[in-house]
Amino acid sequence: MALFQKDNGIWYYDFYVGNRRYRKSAGTKSKSKATKIEAVAFARAQELGAQPFTAKAPRLLDFGEKRFLPWVNEARSLKLGSRRYYLYGWELLKRTSIMNMAIDRIGSEIIDRLTLSGIKRKEISPSYRNQALRTLARALHLAVEWKVMHEAPRIHLEEENEREELITPGRERLLLQYAGKTLRAVIVMVQDTGGRPDEIFRLRVEDIDWEHLHILNRYGKTKKSRRYLPISDRMVPELKRLAGSRTEGWLFLSDSKCGHLTTVSKMFAIARERAGLPKSVVLYSARHTFWYGCVAGHEEPCRDHGRYGTHQPKDDDALPAS
Repeated sequence: MALFQKDNGIWYYDFYVGNRRYRKSAGTKSKSKATKIEAVAFARAQELGAQPFTAKAPRLLDFGEKRFLPWVNEARSLKLGSRRYYLYGWELLKRTSIMNMAIDRIGSEIIDRLTLSGIKRKEISPSYRNQALRTLARALHLAVEWKVMHEAPRIHLEEENEREELITPGRERLLLQYAGKTLRAVIVMVQDTGGRPDEIFRLRVEDIDWEHLHILNRYGKTKKSRRYLPISDRMVPELKRLAGSRTEGWLFLSDSKCGHLTTVSKMFAIARERAGLPKSVVLYSARHTFWYGCVAGHEEPCRDHGRYGTHQPKDDDALPAS
C-alpha cells in the first residue's frame, strides 16, 4: 500500500488487491486520517475480492449498449422523464474518450477532467454537462449492483446557475424586431402563456378553443404540465396564421422526424446578437418573465400556479382525454 499527496494537499491511496488497482482520494489533508481511510479501503477491497465478478470489465460503450441502454428502455421503475434524461445524457457521453475505456478504469480523476460537448453545438451549459455526469454515475452504480465492477467512483457535479434574466418589454421589442415569423410566434406565445418552449412546439391546432380563448397543452415534462394556456390578443393573429385552413395537426409544422418544431435556438441566438442582448438571455427567460408578471408591469410574481404548470388545474375533470 502507498499514500501520496498532491499539490492541493489532499492525500491519495494506491494499492493492488489481486490484479486490480485501487487508487482514490482519501479526501483529507491529514496523513493519519488518510492512513486509516486507506486501511478501511484495503479491507473492503479484500472482502470484495472474494466475490464472483467478471474476469475482465467491459468497455463503457459495450456495457452501455448491451446492458445499460436496454435497462433504460425497459425498466418498469423508470419514469418517462428519467428515461429521456438518461438517453440524452448517454448521447452526450458517446462523444467522449471514456467510451473506449474499461469501466473499472474510469476514476474520479479522469471524470473531473472529462471534456463534454453538445450534439449540435460544442459549448453546453453546466446543466447539460451534469446530465451526462448523472447518466454516467447511474451506469457505473448499476455496474456495481450487477457485479460487473467492484466500486463506482465519486462523481463531482458542476455548479448550475439559476436563470435570472427576464425579457422586459424593451428587450422583447428588440428581439421581435429581428425575429422571423416563426421565432416571433414562439416568443410571443411563451411570453404570454408561461409555457415551456417544448410545450409550445407541441401545441396542436385542434386544441385551440376560440370561444373561451385558451389552448390545451397536452404535453409536458410532468403530469402537472397538462393544462389550458390563455390566448392573449396578440396571440390571435399568430395562431390563425400558423393554423391556416387546417383543423388538426401540429401548430408548428416542421420536416423533423416528429413532424413539429423542436428548437429555435439558432434563430433566437441570431436575433439576440443583432438586438445586442447578453447571451444570458435565452428563450426560457420568457417563461420566467410571465412568472414575474414583467410584461404586464406587475411588481409581484404571478400566483396562478395552474397556468404556470406547477400544479394541476382545479377543473381537472374538464380536460379532454389524451
